[in-house]
Amino acid sequence: MLSYKSRKTKALQKCSAVFAIRFSLTGQYIAECIVKQINAVGPSNVIQVITDGASNCKSSWQIISDTFPHITCSPCAAHCLDLLLEDLSKIEWIKKQFKEGTEIVYFVTSHHKSLAIFRKHSD
Repeated sequence: MLSYKSRKTKALQKCSAVFAIRFSLTGQYIAECIVKQINAVGPSNVIQVITDGASNCKSSWQIISDTFPHITCSPCAAHCLDLLLEDLSKIEWIKKQFKEGTEIVYFVTSHHKSLAIFRKHSD
């Protein structure tokens, strides 16, 4: 699914979504879908396109940038950090710390008293 969000005010608004089950998600197809959405909201209203870092998404960036030179394309920072942490957790000497951190998070979020203390002090 390709989901499009627009920020006209302080909140993000979902514009539309494309269910691409029947289609091969090539860079060309992704770029065509994104260009169609950019044209729908007006190219002057778009400054950035954020996708995940998959190779088909990356190949769509060039097509989008060629069509709209003022638009920047970039990968999702949260997705990149998730992939980085996943890779780091596979390193033997880091594995123990990740396991302990996961256990601490699980404990805090699974017990209402510890979660209340955490929320009280995390403002």
